[in-house]
Amino acid sequence: MSNKKVFIIFIFLSTLYLYARDDQLLTLSRVYEKALERESQILAYRYTTEAAEEGVNQAFAQFLPQIKLDASLGHNKYRYAGPEVSESYKDYGISAYIPVFHPEIYIGLDQAKDRRDSAKYEFQRNANQLGLEVAKAYFNLIRTQKNLVYARSLLEANEIKYKQMSSMLQVGLSNKIDTLEARVAFEHSKAELLAEEKRYNVAKMTLEYMIGEKITSSRLIDISLEEINPDALVIAAYDWQKGLENNIDVKLAEKNLASAQKDLAIRRWEHFPVADFQLVQKKTDSQDPALRENDFRALFVVSLPLYQGGRTQSRIREGMKLQSAAIENLNHYRKQANLRLESYLAEQKLAIESLKILKETEYSMRLHLSSVEQGYERGLRNLFDVLEARSRLYETRRNIIDSLYDLIVNQLNLLDVTGTLNVDRIYEIERKINILGRSTQ
Repeated sequence: MSNKKVFIIFIFLSTLYLYARDDQLLTLSRVYEKALERESQILAYRYTTEAAEEGVNQAFAQFLPQIKLDASLGHNKYRYAGPEVSESYKDYGISAYIPVFHPEIYIGLDQAKDRRDSAKYEFQRNANQLGLEVAKAYFNLIRTQKNLVYARSLLEANEIKYKQMSSMLQVGLSNKIDTLEARVAFEHSKAELLAEEKRYNVAKMTLEYMIGEKITSSRLIDISLEEINPDALVIAAYDWQKGLENNIDVKLAEKNLASAQKDLAIRRWEHFPVADFQLVQKKTDSQDPALRENDFRALFVVSLPLYQGGRTQSRIREGMKLQSAAIENLNHYRKQANLRLESYLAEQKLAIESLKILKETEYSMRLHLSSVEQGYERGLRNLFDVLEARSRLYETRRNIIDSLYDLIVNQLNLLDVTGTLNVDRIYEIERKINILGRSTQ
C-alpha cells in the first residue's frame, strides 16, 4: 500500500475518532438538549401548547359559515278528503348558518389566543426550570469531581505528615500532642474524602437520571472553575429590574387576568340580543299535498334572552370574583419576583466579594508554598511545613470552587427570575465559561 493511501486512511480514522469522541463529550448545552428530549413533563406541556393552538383554530372557525346536510326517512299516514294514505317518505336538504352579531365569538377568539399564550408560558416556565436544574446538576458534578481530586491530594498530604510526625516521635524529635494533631487532621481528611465521594456519586446519579445515560469522567469537559474571574462571568450592563417584565410567572398571571376579563365580558353580553342569518334548501319526496316538494328559506333571526332564572347575573358575579382573584394573583407574583431579584442581586454582590478575597488568599498561599518549598530545598524548612502549606492551599482552592459554583447558580437564578433563561442563554454561559477557563490556563 502506498504512503499516500496510508496517510488518507489515517486522516479518515483520526477524523472519525475525533467526531465520535466529540459526540461523547457532555457539554452543558448537550446535556440540556438530552434532558429536554427525555423529560415527560416537558413533552406534556408541549402537547398542551399544541392543543391550545387548536383552540384558537376552533374559535376562529365560529366566524365562518356552518354548513349542514340533512336527510330523513320515515313512514306517514294521513287522510284529507279521500281515503287514508299510508306511505314512506324521505326528505333531504342543506342549510347554512352564518353568525351576524355574536360578541362572545369575537371576545372568545381573543380569549383563546390568551389561553394559547398561557400554555406557551407554562411550557417556557417548565423548560426554564428544567434548564436551571440541569445546569445546577451539571456544574455540581464538575464541582464535586474537582473537590474529589483536592480531597485526595489533601488526604495524601496529611497521611505523609502523620507518618512523618509518628517517625519523629519515635526518635524523640516530636511530642505526642503534635502527633495527635497530625493524626486528627489525617482522620478528618479521610472522612472528608468519603463525604466528597458520596457527593460526587449523588451528583453523578442525578445528572444521569436527567439525561438517561451513564456518565464517565472522560465525557465531562475539564473546566478550570478555580481559574475563572468572577467579574468576567457576571452579565454586565444589564437592567435586572427592567428584566422583571419578562418574568414567566408574571407574564402568565397577566395572561390569566386578561382571560378572566374577557370571560367577564362574555358573561355580560349574555344579556344582549344575538343575530344570525340562515339559508335552508329542502326537498321532500311525498304524496302529501300539505308538504312542499321544494322549500327554500332565507332567514334573519334575532334572539333576545328575557328570563333565565338569574343565571346570567350569577355568572357575571362569578366572573367578577374570578377577575379579582386574577388581579391579586398578579400582584402576588410581581411582589414575589421583585423579592427574589433583590435577594439574588444581594447574593451576587456578596459572592463576588467573597471570591475576590479567596482568590487573593490563594495567591498569597501560592507564594507562601513556593517560599516554604524553597526553604525545604535549602534545609531551612521541614517536610511538615511543606505539607501544611499545601493542605491550606488545597482547602482554599476547594472553597473557591464552591463559591464559584454558588455564583454560577446565582447567575442562573437571575436569568430565571427575569425570564431569560433559555437555550441561547445556556449556550452563552457555556461559551463564556469555556473561553474564560481556557484563557487562564
